[in-house]
Amino acid sequence: MTSSISRDGNTYTEAAPQLLDSLLYGVSHDLRSPLLTVSLSAQLLEHSLAGVEVAGAIEALDGLRAACDDLERMLSALNALSRAARRASDTIEVTLSSLFGGAPAVTVALDESTAGELRWAIPTGATALLDGDTAVIRWSVADAPDSPLMALAGSLHLHAGGLIERLACLQITLARHHGSLDVVGEQVTVRLPVLGGVA
Repeated sequence: MTSSISRDGNTYTEAAPQLLDSLLYGVSHDLRSPLLTVSLSAQLLEHSLAGVEVAGAIEALDGLRAACDDLERMLSALNALSRAARRASDTIEVTLSSLFGGAPAVTVALDESTAGELRWAIPTGATALLDGDTAVIRWSVADAPDSPLMALAGSLHLHAGGLIERLACLQITLARHHGSLDVVGEQVTVRLPVLGGVA
């Protein structure tokens, strides 16, 4: 159920995440049909031109194939973000030390997929500290942009299928657990509320 706020006679819903998810899902699926058409047309042209010398034909077909591959990667990235937003999140208790060695022995609430992504993302040299009732995990990523989600949206062709896509998905799923993921410069910071506070 979404709550609504009335301002100046207009009604605004707090359903932005669902709307964004619907947009990502719709765009990624709607673009697959023309992509398939272009890809199949390129294959038909390639077979039709087999053995025929046409100036620039091979280069043009190579360009079409590369463009189709890029578009496929970008659509996959949009799907990954959409899946992250829609993923069922049965919350379980996870000890921070199970995510990476050297972490404090406190418990946080995550779903299993998000915990698995954090285990993948957090490198050996990460540090963790407790700031009140929040566990703060930090590590460095070379050449990381200011916001993984904005970087992914701004240049899908560069970041699709890579670290930035995975961090963007983590950013989405951590928000569901009242946590956050921020990237400033090369510093990644994850904040997770500790269950039951800190003893």
